[in-house]
Amino acid sequence: MAGGSASQRTAVKQVFTFIRELDVEIVDLGEAQPVTVGDPKIALLALLLDPVQQAHWHAILQLPHTSAPPPLMVALLADRSSELILAALRAGADDVLSLPPAPDDALRALLRAGEVRRRVERPDKKNICALVSMSGGRGISSLTVCLGFAVQRLLEKRAALVDLDLQAAPLSVLLDVAP
Repeated sequence: MAGGSASQRTAVKQVFTFIRELDVEIVDLGEAQPVTVGDPKIALLALLLDPVQQAHWHAILQLPHTSAPPPLMVALLADRSSELILAALRAGADDVLSLPPAPDDALRALLRAGEVRRRVERPDKKNICALVSMSGGRGISSLTVCLGFAVQRLLEKRAALVDLDLQAAPLSVLLDVAP
């Protein structure tokens, strides 16, 4: 958490401490804006923005970062006018909350940051790989079996092999299973 006055940061901290659904660690960076965000554990960076400094919001919200994925940038505004919300979003904020945020809004932002982090760290992508040859004897069936075993052993994923050569059924021969 960065920016704003000490009393504003304290009010935001109190809201986050009431959130019991998640284990939250709050780091107060003070009134000065951080120069870089290098800690890979930071999932959400809350920036208390002053409407007087609106011309500098773009520079503040476009902080260089070295962590992957980058933290979710949440702007906290004391005045929640539509013009300021739009200005914060256009400057690069991922979300905008009122100051101090409502506990439900704070929980939603934290859950969203955690989900973004989870998707990047552990993607649940299902991949389909099709190996095709127009004529036999090219080694496609052997390659398919090797690829299936590699996926299973190296990636610790389940693999399903489908043989569309219904007459010869080379996969059933290579795997010693009934076609």
